[in-house]
Formats: sequence, structure tokens, C-alpha cells
Amino acid sequence: MTDQNKSDQDKYGKYSGIINKATWAAGGIGVPGALFFGLDVTVMAGIWATMILSIADKSGREIDKTWAAKVASGVATGIAAYVGGSKLAVGILGWIPVVGWIPAMAVNSTLNAWFTRNLGHAMVDMFERENFEFTDVSNAVSIILTSMGGDKIKGQVQDVMAGKPFPS
Repeated sequence: MTDQNKSDQDKYGKYSGIINKATWAAGGIGVPGALFFGLDVTVMAGIWATMILSIADKSGREIDKTWAAKVASGVATGIAAYVGGSKLAVGILGWIPVVGWIPAMAVNSTLNAWFTRNLGHAMVDMFERENFEFTDVSNAVSIILTSMGGDKIKGQVQDVMAGKPFPS
């Protein structure tokens, strides 16, 4: 294990319970969400906002529910093109009765969990900064999306689709 990986593990370890709980919830809603368009997106907003509030609380930062909801919405909007394409693929799989439902559920659950875990890590990175000002939602969303890294997410999702294991 490299020093950077050890440092990241220590930093995220403090928040692992929060991130893991949200990741499992997001993955779980992906099962029915694969069959009922829009269901998981609606529930995911609540999961993300709750996770953001919990991470903020654990880090000693005071934010309000409106800020957390706006950040969750902004991040969802920022990754909407990729998520939209993924949801379209899941939807197409779901059109194949029974045979397509199982892979659609698996893919949708994995994507929901993946995005949630990445968002959780990005939030930890932001809340652990000493000099971050939490009044500007657009700045927060920009930092989070950069931290989540569109290319990073795209590569990770491609790895999962290729059958590689889900990272810790």
C-alpha cells in the first residue's frame, strides 16, 4: 500500500460508516429503480443529501438542509449526461422481459452505489479542507465534480461493466 493510499484510507475511515450506509442504500434502490424509471433518481437525491449532512456533521461543519439538497441536485445535474446514458442502457435492458431485468438491476444498483461512494469521498475531501467557504453552492458543486473526476468515474464504470471488482 502506498503512502497516499494509506493517507486516503485513514481520512475516509472516519466517514466509512456514513459512506457505506449511503452506498448500500443507493445500490438497494437501484433494483426497483431499474424497472421504474425515475424512482431511484428521486430517492438518490434524498440519500445524497442525508449523506452530505451526516459527513458535514461528523466533520464539525455546520450546513443546512437546503445547502445539502442544492449540492446533491447540482452534482446530479453535473453528471446527468453520463447518468442519463447509463439509465438509457439500463432501460433498454429492462425492456427484455425477465431475462433483461436481472442485468438491468445489477447494472443500475452498481452505478447508483458507485456514484454515491464517489460523491461521499468528494464530500470528505471538501469538508476536510480548512479554508473552504460553504456559502457558494456553485463553487462547492464545481469542486465536488472535479474531485469525482468525470474521466475517473467513466473509467471505473467501464471496469465494473467489464467484470472487474468493485473497489473498496
